[in-house]
Amino acid sequence: MPLLKKIVKADPREVIVKWVGTGTDTLDLDTLVSTGQTITGTVSPGVNILAVSASIDGGGVCTITRNSEKVLHIHDNFEFQTDGIIQAVFNENSSFDIVVNMTTEGTLILRLKKMQGY
Repeated sequence: MPLLKKIVKADPREVIVKWVGTGTDTLDLDTLVSTGQTITGTVSPGVNILAVSASIDGGGVCTITRNSEKVLHIHDNFEFQTDGIIQAVFNENSSFDIVVNMTTEGTLILRLKKMQGY
């Protein structure tokens, strides 16, 4: 099954995105506007990764990339919530789209916080 993306929640401050399948997909930050919200145009949209949950079939890998820099490389099952210094490292490229690559069937869920530009 190809890698399919679903926006589970999109409100003015938070977005939850779920990917299922295998392959590569890009989450364009410009598409994360909620009802009644617009891109400001003065500042590029930016989102921070607050939480990650993944279940990857045996031997598979899920890679999250921003600005061509690897943010996270996941094997098997994984749950993580960012805080403090880890959040700063995860989100140093917060104004860049999020690219997800799954080498085998799996599920990835990201909880994102809108930071700027919305």
